[in-house]
Amino acid sequence: MGFLVTAVLLVGLLVLGFGASLARRAEGVGAGLLLQLLPELTATVAGLALPVALLLATTFTFSRLAAEGELDAFRAAGIPARRLLPPVVLLAALVAGVLAVVLGNVAPRAQHRMAAAAREALRAVLQALGPGPRQLRHAETTIAWSDYRGGEVHDLRVFVAPEGQLGFVFDARRARLWFDPSCRK
Repeated sequence: MGFLVTAVLLVGLLVLGFGASLARRAEGVGAGLLLQLLPELTATVAGLALPVALLLATTFTFSRLAAEGELDAFRAAGIPARRLLPPVVLLAALVAGVLAVVLGNVAPRAQHRMAAAAREALRAVLQALGPGPRQLRHAETTIAWSDYRGGEVHDLRVFVAPEGQLGFVFDARRARLWFDPSCRK
């Protein structure tokens, strides 16, 4: 029971942390998209949380047994300490089996679905833009254009401002926007 509670708490905290980080990095990402990505985030962080939950649950269980004198009672009754090991090994084998499925199958599919959802959200944002000048800023990068129609951008400029210095990166009179589904970043 301690393992399940610890696993649920760790997964919840990691999902909140990764969700907040995603929302901070992609300003303008709505709560709807974050809720849509919740199962994918959960599958992704499960690979991190389950081994830690197993370690914490085992440590807490045996420290509680030691604090309440249960380990001394086992020794006094003639029960060797190695008899406490099979439940821990069984739980570890179950967690390893679940991790093999999660890390080998579920997490890669979840990451693919998250990337696809991010591409679709970006496509929707760009398609919702009306004609006219626009400017997008993220961290140190600024993307500006004078007009956008049907996927074609006019007077596209990309600037990077590392540590307060303006650096010109890219300039094009006309550019076409497309989405490469093989791109992972």
